[in-house]
Amino acid sequence: MKIRSAVFLLSALLVYLSPAAFAQEKFGDWVVSAPNGEDFIFAATGNESGRVLAHSCDFRTGDCMWTLTMNMECEQDHVFAILTNVDQGAEHLSLMCIGPNREPNQYTYAFTDFEQIDHIIRNSGKISFAIPLESGEFQVSRFNIKGASAAVAKIEEIVTKRSKAPASLKNTNGRNL
Repeated sequence: MKIRSAVFLLSALLVYLSPAAFAQEKFGDWVVSAPNGEDFIFAATGNESGRVLAHSCDFRTGDCMWTLTMNMECEQDHVFAILTNVDQGAEHLSLMCIGPNREPNQYTYAFTDFEQIDHIIRNSGKISFAIPLESGEFQVSRFNIKGASAAVAKIEEIVTKRSKAPASLKNTNGRNL
């Protein structure tokens, strides 16, 4: 992913975490927002631990990505495995560290397989991520994802109308993952 794409994502998540004057629409547990004057749109949900699961798209390129933001420090571009559990069972996924964002002690990770996580989230009611720690333990993040499909459909509709990219949506994480 280009640095520019990482910046739009980090800005999107920061905006989600901070009150600001821009249009928002709620879908179940998800908020869809396109901050005024910005080149991105996002849908995000948070949990009681302050972690954020988000789907973001760049209007300039049509590129979209799924991300997880949490207070677990990481080295930029480091990729590691996680376990995902949903109503239908468990699956192995990979996260790549994008790096710290402007919120203190918050780091953003991109899912490396867009189609896999997109399918999982759109077809589940709840999702949990078990992330291995160096101590041998796991950090677990749980999200109620009711409304995710409608929120993502709204983003796709808006991006298709406003995208400056000549083609339709490119479901990608941007980096050569």
